[in-house]
Amino acid sequence: MDKSKQEINDNDGSGNGNGGKRASARLKTSKQKTSERRLPTKGKSRRVIFKQKTTFKGKGTFSSITTSDCIFYKGQYYQTGDVVFVVDVDDGQKYYAQCRSFLIDPLCEKSVVLTWLLPTEQFDHSKPFDPESFYLGPEEDFPRLMDFVNFVCHAPSNYFSIYKTARSVPSNSVPV
Repeated sequence: MDKSKQEINDNDGSGNGNGGKRASARLKTSKQKTSERRLPTKGKSRRVIFKQKTTFKGKGTFSSITTSDCIFYKGQYYQTGDVVFVVDVDDGQKYYAQCRSFLIDPLCEKSVVLTWLLPTEQFDHSKPFDPESFYLGPEEDFPRLMDFVNFVCHAPSNYFSIYKTARSVPSNSVPV
């Protein structure tokens, strides 16, 4: 074979000079592989499309519970000190309480915190509500939804505490 023919065969990759391997099938050294990785790509990858270039910060709005001294619920105006009653599911009796505070949650549900009114011996369930036959009882820590509360009458917030001091036990009856 002539030298020119042998050079043509070597360039095709079918010659004896490269051991019969084509240029694409030749093993690359590790130096060549790392240098190829460092080359910047010409086009952008598809991940770049989904990346947000600018970030927008909204105003920091937080939902919170609002407390109030008065509230308007189902056509009735309630205020701190008003007397309400709750009907017990088990015995069907009315239990009276005084409104201590009102709450409105982020979903606009209205609730009330109550102070229970305890009946005196003069109290009669068959008669309408008489404030003189009640005195202040325990204070609740958890609010009740306004759906379960029924309005009785308006009263100042210190109404029953005034009666409590007026009804105090005489000093001569206290044992020493």
